Amino acid sequence: MIGVIAAVVILLLIVVISGYVKAPPDKAFIISGWRRDPKILIGRAGI
Repeated sequence: MIGVIAAVVILLLIVVISGYVKAPPDKAFIISGWRRDPKILIGRAGI
């Protein structure tokens, strides 16, 4: 049971870390996905 919980936690951490991006001040990142409106990052970080 503990192994299953640990596997789920590790999987969630991998998903969050792989989705983390940081945009430099001179570039814009457009993040789209499950949300309806895309998220625009300029000089910020986001998931």
